[in-house]
Amino acid sequence: MASLFQTKIDPNFVAQVESKDMQTTWLESEMEKMNFKIGEYKLLTVNEIDDLPQAIDKAADVLEFLRNDILEPALYEKLFNQATAFLSTHVKDIFVKVTQLDAQKTQMITQKDLFLMTTQINHVLPRLYLQSLASGVYLQQLWSSRNKLYNSSAYSKKLEKQGLPSTFGQIRASRKVILDELNELASGIQSPTRHIFYREFMFSQVKPYLDLHKDEDSIATAKDFDQCSRFMMESYTEANRLWCRTAFDVGRTKNEIARRDRKRKYLGEIVQKGFLELSRYCTEDEERIAVVIDILKRIRSCGDPIVGIEIMEQIISNMPADQICRNCDKILTPVCSFPAGVKAFVTIAKKLQDNGMVTEKIYRKLCRHGMQLAKTLVEVQRSAGEEELDKQIGYAPTEQDAISSAWLAVIDQLLLIAAKLWPTDLSKVAAALETIVLVIYPGMDGQIDTIAKYINPNAVLMNQEEQLNAEGQEEEEEEEKEEEILNAFAPKKIKFEDYDPMVLNKRDEDSLVKVLATPLTNLSPWYFEEFLLLSPTLILRKHFTSDYDIQFCTFLANQIVNQPLLKTHEEYIATKDETEKQAKSITDSLLTIVNENSFEFAQTLTCMHNPIYVFEKMGESLICAEARQDIIPALFYGLVRDGYLHEALECIQWWALEMLF
Repeated sequence: MASLFQTKIDPNFVAQVESKDMQTTWLESEMEKMNFKIGEYKLLTVNEIDDLPQAIDKAADVLEFLRNDILEPALYEKLFNQATAFLSTHVKDIFVKVTQLDAQKTQMITQKDLFLMTTQINHVLPRLYLQSLASGVYLQQLWSSRNKLYNSSAYSKKLEKQGLPSTFGQIRASRKVILDELNELASGIQSPTRHIFYREFMFSQVKPYLDLHKDEDSIATAKDFDQCSRFMMESYTEANRLWCRTAFDVGRTKNEIARRDRKRKYLGEIVQKGFLELSRYCTEDEERIAVVIDILKRIRSCGDPIVGIEIMEQIISNMPADQICRNCDKILTPVCSFPAGVKAFVTIAKKLQDNGMVTEKIYRKLCRHGMQLAKTLVEVQRSAGEEELDKQIGYAPTEQDAISSAWLAVIDQLLLIAAKLWPTDLSKVAAALETIVLVIYPGMDGQIDTIAKYINPNAVLMNQEEQLNAEGQEEEEEEEKEEEILNAFAPKKIKFEDYDPMVLNKRDEDSLVKVLATPLTNLSPWYFEEFLLLSPTLILRKHFTSDYDIQFCTFLANQIVNQPLLKTHEEYIATKDETEKQAKSITDSLLTIVNENSFEFAQTLTCMHNPIYVFEKMGESLICAEARQDIIPALFYGLVRDGYLHEALECIQWWALEMLF
């Protein structure tokens, strides 16, 4: 009896089934069912308007399979492609056909009537797909009417007789109603996957009839362009809102987490592509800049910082430099309002600099917004930690990064521009450096010059009104007066040691040295002395540990070798005291490396008029014996060059004694 119920199964079939995962099996099953429904639809013959309701119902049966919420986005897309190909090749032809039946027929249907017929479908998703298809047909008719009306104003009477929009204003208003309704209806889909793919189809149907290229369409006005850009903006923003929900999908097991991450990545790329297309469209013309700024503002609500940063950077890279320059404040405000704007800010600064568009006015704006961004980054790092900050800005520093600290990278860009464009005006450099000082030592506000004077009596003081970050101080004058009254009775702190610094991590400390050295690469070497004596420079060097100060001074020595501070013999004789005084001031800084990096120190003796000062220092215990051996040959050369022959002879005697003992 048992043999009656046994069924022989082909082993090859079993192996084939077992080799497939459940997702692939579901997809194949759904595709097979969909193909069957498509076959049923093709058996229909639609020659009369009365046949249309049945065709719509059969088309809705095909679209039922897009309600699937089990498939992952990559496989759902295959189902989506098959369904939309069916709509575009079969259903759309019938929609166009019934709206173009001979006027002598007893019945006549307009594109608007067609749209209303699709609203009778019970299920939301099939109904929306068919409404989008009908909307595309309706917009095609409006597009055609507008073109004919543009060529002949008499055509308006014919349109009016047919009960259709007959003026440019009416056509624009009708299009707005369609686009607004499509955006509103789409909100009925709450599944992120189905919602995002539906919007892709919806946009594909209306895109040919949107004014997307000003040069190609002389009919369109500024109102038309604004209408189209606003529609795209609302559509992609809503898609982004649904995509953000995927972050809360279940992730109880490794498989669920992996599936969720794949879903987020796949859908995120679709949403990102839409925003980038919108940004390219909006950056084509100055009239659409308001939409670009709106996009930058909305990026802040993006659920994934990586995608938000990508979109922001793509928008900035697509914008011409002159457009950024004209709208600098409007663009920088949203970019610098949250941590993720770091890379975009640096891109903006570089683009303006490379195109020679950084004036003093533009630089003031860059400083104001950049310093605000830097302080925001520091606050996030201080409150949430370094790892959380890296997540928010999508930042993963590598060994190749010159400046690995995000907030210092912003200041570094400002210093680079200031030193390159104004190599003889150190007030701009000082303003940026003072921002760093106040981040590390908030209590030094208003006391930087006093403290620097205590560190070095020769400190170069910068007047407060000359600093670039003085903008907006008028609003704070009353608060400052109150603070002055309170501070008048408080004990004065004039020593560096009286202030406690904010604790910096190693990445910040490493970057700080490089940032302080940035101006040296572009400043004229004759301004090195003044730079080293700037109030914020003195404080930052005092903040350094000995290792970091050695690193900074080594960079300074290399810059002097690359840009020698030498004068012709005649010029040197004429300005001997002044030249040697300047060299002495710089050498005082370089003495930090005289023992640790004696070779680099020795090289500077041939590139500055400082040998006589170093000769005087050789008699002190400051310089070790090993360093003296490296220094003496270069010192001898420098003394002879500057005419100190007696000292040069004594130098040779030292060298001989060093060799003997």
